Amino acid sequence: MTSKVTQGKSCIKQVKQRGLTKKECDDLVRPLPEEGMALEKCLTRNGFLQEYQEIIKERGINLSKVEGDAGFEDEVASEVGKERNKTSYTSALTMKLRNKGADCSRVPPYFKDIINEIVQKAAK
Repeated sequence: MTSKVTQGKSCIKQVKQRGLTKKECDDLVRPLPEEGMALEKCLTRNGFLQEYQEIIKERGINLSKVEGDAGFEDEVASEVGKERNKTSYTSALTMKLRNKGADCSRVPPYFKDIINEIVQKAAK
């Protein structure tokens, strides 16, 4: 199994192999806020735990922990981050947020900052 740190470095390597220069990578590629953190854990910790819980329940999946238990968020993130589920959970989260009428206030600050940086660079 590949560690999360190795996965992050692997992603950066893949971006570079697709033709971005070192400067473009430095300008555009950002690691997640905590080293070794998977995207699913980042999203779970930054405002989407409730939606992921709803999706898991809708899929009939029973977790061993309940909200409030130590390790509950980690178990949710682990379920969402399983390789076979990553894309389907991402799609389900997007649809759930659309159905709830979520707006830009739901975007975690880390991602909001990145989006604003990209928009500013594109406007130059």
